[in-house]
Amino acid sequence: FEVKNNPNNVDTAEIFDNLSSSLQFELSALLCKNVLDHVDLFKGCCEAVLDGLCTALREVVFDPEEIIFNINGVAEDMYLVSFGSVDILEESDDGKGVMKVSKVMKKGSAVGDVSFAFGTTHIYSARAAAGTGATCWKLTRKSYLAILKLFPEDLDLVTSNSLHSFEIAK
Repeated sequence: FEVKNNPNNVDTAEIFDNLSSSLQFELSALLCKNVLDHVDLFKGCCEAVLDGLCTALREVVFDPEEIIFNINGVAEDMYLVSFGSVDILEESDDGKGVMKVSKVMKKGSAVGDVSFAFGTTHIYSARAAAGTGATCWKLTRKSYLAILKLFPEDLDLVTSNSLHSFEIAK
């Protein structure tokens, strides 16, 4: 109703938060479940964990070339690309501190997941791609930890998945 009558002043997060819990759950599962199924960090997690993570995800839109996070910044959030792409930026080998695109993350990719899982600083910077920008699902570390605290066996699994991803990234 609000979107139809006043589309310029709509905060979708506020609308979502005002829905009943059961409707939030159903909507989250519909929109996000297939996204989480492709994230290596959560491979093998039980359905209850995935359902909880779905309800914690929030959509964020980044303008073209907008910085999502910087190298050495504390990993407070993880992003799952749903539209557009995200450039991974690393320092060039020349030692001049110039950042270059080392990888492009497309739809379905997790960005910042290893640093996020371990609660460390980011090992690279990320920005929305030029031209398209990026739409991502954001998961906060606070929500992530609250959900996994309820499922200690899945926390061990996610930690193992994180270590595996870290080894691949090295």
